Amino acid sequence: MSEGIKDHVAETTASLGEAEKKYHEQRSLKWVVVIIFFFIGLTLGYEVPKITNMLTSSKYSRKNLDIMMKKLLGEFGFDEALTQELLVVAYEYNSQEPRFYSKYFRHQDPGIYDVPIGNATGSSSAAPTFFDPHQVNNKYGFTELQIDGGVICNNPSLYAYEMARDLYGYRKIRMLSLGTGELPFTKIDPETFDIKTALSMNGEFMMNIDGFSADYYLKTNIPDAKINYYRAQMDSALSMDDVRPAAITNLIAAGEELWNKNKASIEPFLRQIIDERYHVKSTPVAPKKSTPAPKK
Repeated sequence: MSEGIKDHVAETTASLGEAEKKYHEQRSLKWVVVIIFFFIGLTLGYEVPKITNMLTSSKYSRKNLDIMMKKLLGEFGFDEALTQELLVVAYEYNSQEPRFYSKYFRHQDPGIYDVPIGNATGSSSAAPTFFDPHQVNNKYGFTELQIDGGVICNNPSLYAYEMARDLYGYRKIRMLSLGTGELPFTKIDPETFDIKTALSMNGEFMMNIDGFSADYYLKTNIPDAKINYYRAQMDSALSMDDVRPAAITNLIAAGEELWNKNKASIEPFLRQIIDERYHVKSTPVAPKKSTPAPKK
């Protein structure tokens, strides 16, 4: 065999070996790609429905909330409440109207407001994204879509005051407003305000601003507000729906902190209301006298 033929055979053999090597490499790469896409598909098949459900459904069951309200409050109506008045606020989305469930409106418009207390609290608890809106069939034959009244009055003290003054005609009103915690307030530098800052303030826009506005209005409009109005509130970053034992412990501790912080102001405030209601003259608690040390 001539040298030329040998060289040609050697080159052909080398080319075939190189081609076979590339073939096996490409085949292996294809299997790697197939496996990668298999796991991507498996992950998407598992996660996409979860994400879709999260984006299209509320976090918690509406049905379970309704069961809980009925279990705790039964079919008791507003007229059966022991207090002179009871106000539960919701918002009817489709008619763009508030719902002020109360004894007053129950008599003024029973077609809308003659419902069990548990139905009203079921609407007032329907916080967007946490629960689906509460579907209520009123006595006019319409289905209402009601959501949490916090979207229009996170601090309902303002509406309670207006109801007492304008609807009942009271002129001597005392208001004790108990907050449930608010996000810590931080002032903003106008020079650095941007879209990122605005997005970080969603909680402020949704929760605190309404509370601050109601508090300001009551402080400036209730006659002798320094003695007739008191607002107990505290900074809190507690989650709205964390039910782990540690979170419940923190919630109890926050409530105790709120009471301890405001006890010295709340107790005499309530004492004066009770004494005036039952025509008892308030007697301030006398300070304890120090006992002088015996003479030697």
